Amino acid sequence: MNILELGICVGVLGYVGYLLKKKLELTTSVKIKTFLVLFTLIHYSVSIVFAVYLNSFSNINDPKDFFTMATDSNSWLPLLGLGHDFIAFLIYPLVKAGVGIEVLFLIFATISYVAFFKYFKLIGIRTLEKTSILYLLFYLIPTIHVWTAFLGKEPLLLWLMVVLLEIINNKKSNVLTFLVLGLIFLIRPHVGLILLFVLFLFKLSDKKTPKKYKIKIVVTFIILICVGIILLMKFFLKFESLSLESILRYIESFNSGSEDKGGSAISIEDTNIGTRILYLLWMPLPYVYKIKNTLQALVALENIYYVGVMLYIGFVCIKNKLKMTIEKEVQFSFMAAVALMLLFASYLYNLGLGNRMKIMFLPYFFYGWIQIDKRLLDKTNGYEKR
Repeated sequence: MNILELGICVGVLGYVGYLLKKKLELTTSVKIKTFLVLFTLIHYSVSIVFAVYLNSFSNINDPKDFFTMATDSNSWLPLLGLGHDFIAFLIYPLVKAGVGIEVLFLIFATISYVAFFKYFKLIGIRTLEKTSILYLLFYLIPTIHVWTAFLGKEPLLLWLMVVLLEIINNKKSNVLTFLVLGLIFLIRPHVGLILLFVLFLFKLSDKKTPKKYKIKIVVTFIILICVGIILLMKFFLKFESLSLESILRYIESFNSGSEDKGGSAISIEDTNIGTRILYLLWMPLPYVYKIKNTLQALVALENIYYVGVMLYIGFVCIKNKLKMTIEKEVQFSFMAAVALMLLFASYLYNLGLGNRMKIMFLPYFFYGWIQIDKRLLDKTNGYEKR
């Protein structure tokens, strides 16, 4: 470990300790204090184990790919692009300065850690105190931290998506909104386009938005979505030409090749969107799907939790016959969660991919549900205001 790496480690760990201390000072609840400490320990323990034993995970190559791309490049600017290229572009200065992949894991783990704390702040510390342990367990699930505490796209996406939720919550400027969406597009173009679409529907459905402003929204959306789709096809999906023939050829190639994508492949041709939603949310499950390795066994145990919590939420909804006016940011979180779930289910070709994609929509879902659950609790106790 060189001096720069040592300095980064000391600085990051000091900052994490400061954040945790400040958050713990905001509550007297033993439950929430224990939760925050456990969350921190799990998050960084997973990151350290992942970084140290990275070579043992033969099916997870993204961190090594990013690091290799940055190491092999002779200059910075040619790395600027979409997806993998953008992550390599971001880490290039640090890699060339001598920062190793283990320290990069620590940096990216801290980005997502800060994102989660910003997310908890949006939920509200008093709301967290009233939140059932059943829902808090979601944030302690190991694979949630596997995908957010490593060198990859997900830590940055999580941070940006929380910032987007914060913008909606605080009604901040449109300029900042488009900046965040632009960065999301650079990391995962299809996610950026879906969130743009959701934001478009969200704004149009707002009765307070003037008609003239709605017309501007429609025009802006059409321009951005067209430009985004062209960039997606040309620079992310690597289409040879922007033609219908190229699109159909790509779809046929993707569908026919889905059966060969990993040991837990899902055939696009032999399944439908409904089946793939179930795979995305709940598979693998013990005794329902053949477990092939230790990681799948861990994910299967986690999926028992997901089945249980989703069924319980359904029961609560039916029992209370949910009819309430919900806040704008809660509406957005549910709309985004459903839209992203449908997006990922539309091309889900591997269970491992499904487990990874959950981090893109479940935090939005749980954010919305925790807010609604608090309203239900307040109503039961005889008051509605926060």
